[in-house]
Amino acid sequence: MMTPHTCPLTKTPVSEFGSHYVFSVYPEIKCYKQFCGRSMNIEDYAKVFFDVSPVFDFINKTGHPYKAQLIPNIPEGKFDFKFQRNIQLLLAKCPLSNLPIEDHGFAYFFPGYPVALFYKKLLQRPMTVEEYITILTPGVTKESPVILKGFTSAKTGRVFSSGVYYDVSQNRISFAFRPSKSKLNKIPEDATLTTTTPATPVPDLSSLIPF
Repeated sequence: MMTPHTCPLTKTPVSEFGSHYVFSVYPEIKCYKQFCGRSMNIEDYAKVFFDVSPVFDFINKTGHPYKAQLIPNIPEGKFDFKFQRNIQLLLAKCPLSNLPIEDHGFAYFFPGYPVALFYKKLLQRPMTVEEYITILTPGVTKESPVILKGFTSAKTGRVFSSGVYYDVSQNRISFAFRPSKSKLNKIPEDATLTTTTPATPVPDLSSLIPF
């Protein structure tokens, strides 16, 4: 169901749907009421479209807070982020672009991987720039990951080791878990067990053969 509103800055129509707003001037973009962990209203989006975007406090999928402005990307029908960070350039170079790696406070930014963030803590384990450089080395894949110790399970609190690699298809760091011995040795419930009947010994008939 659609509810009509008016943009507070331009007085143009704004339509409210269940989960989002649509400004009549920019019908290509859905303005979601819940956006990256933050509640957004018509006034917020009006400033983004027709004024200078405020610096919003957002939360990413892993629970890390960050600050950013929203920039309308009309051709693609979405919002782009203009991040607000205190950036420090490091001496270490990105292995793909050969440009300095950036320290963004809670994560490292590798210029050769612009859509990925390399968090300083991964499942409570501190991660160093050198470790990420090793993970990004050519040849490190899901089948041949870098083995690291000291991760903590978010569900059980158990400390564990795992293979770590950069997932190109997902543009992020991923884990490569090895199946446990219990899973490797477990017999499937629907497996059919078969037994082999020992062969019957062949009697020695040599004594019955006449010479």
